[in-house]
Parts: sequence; structure tokens; C-alpha cells
Amino acid sequence: MKTNRDLAFYRRFLSAKQRCHSKREYKYYGEKGVTMGWNSFLSFKKDMLESFVEHVNRHGIQNTTLDRIDSNGGYSKKNCRWATRKIQSLNTSRNRIFTVRGITDSLSGWGVRLGVNRSTLSRWFSRKRPTAVIISLLKK
Repeated sequence: MKTNRDLAFYRRFLSAKQRCHSKREYKYYGEKGVTMGWNSFLSFKKDMLESFVEHVNRHGIQNTTLDRIDSNGGYSKKNCRWATRKIQSLNTSRNRIFTVRGITDSLSGWGVRLGVNRSTLSRWFSRKRPTAVIISLLKK
């Protein structure tokens, strides 16, 4: 008998496969060279099931997403991990990433670190160099 967890795992596989082969999604995935590295559900299951179960046990099914570490890379064991929705939302080509004093984070991440609303930080960044803003806030 299949469980909700089994069905959720299978849906993650189907969604990744669809992103790589669907005409509707091609401009977001295919054009960037994103490919499906697993030829079958069984190969996906062999590579990813154990880590999926561990992630679900820690974060729940609803908060377990298949995330490509390199958002321009394909779906493969080497480039995929299970991530929470929040972590995955930070791993997108639309994010603005800044490194200051050896710490790399997105605009939203810096906002959280510094206790500043993301939109406020974005406004400040448009007026000054981002690293100068971050350094000035780190000093406070």
C-alpha cells in the first residue's frame, strides 16, 4: 500500500521531469540547459529516497522540496538536495547575492541578518554600493 510520503516522493520526480520536458516550462529550464539526469523513477528512488525520508522526518512533507544546488544545472544526484521552501526560495537566479567579510547571502538573507526589511534594504542598495550599506549596518 502506498503512503502519502510515497506519493509525495513520486510527485517530486514527476514535477522535475515535467520541468525539463514541458513546452510551457522550456524557457525557464530547457533554455538554461536544465536536464533530467534520472532516466527512470527507479534510478531517482535509488539516489534520493533515503535523504527524502530523513528530510521529511525533520521538516515535514509540505516543507520538503527538490532543490537544484546550481540553479543553472540539471536534475542529478550531484546537483540536487532536499530543501525547505525557504531555503529553496533563496536558491534562484532572480536573487541578488552579496558577499561581505566572507559571508555570502541574498538580499532577503542580509535583511534577516541585519534586522532590516528587504524592501528597505533594496531601496538603500539602489542609492549606495550594497557592500557599503551592509558594512555600515554590521558596525552598529
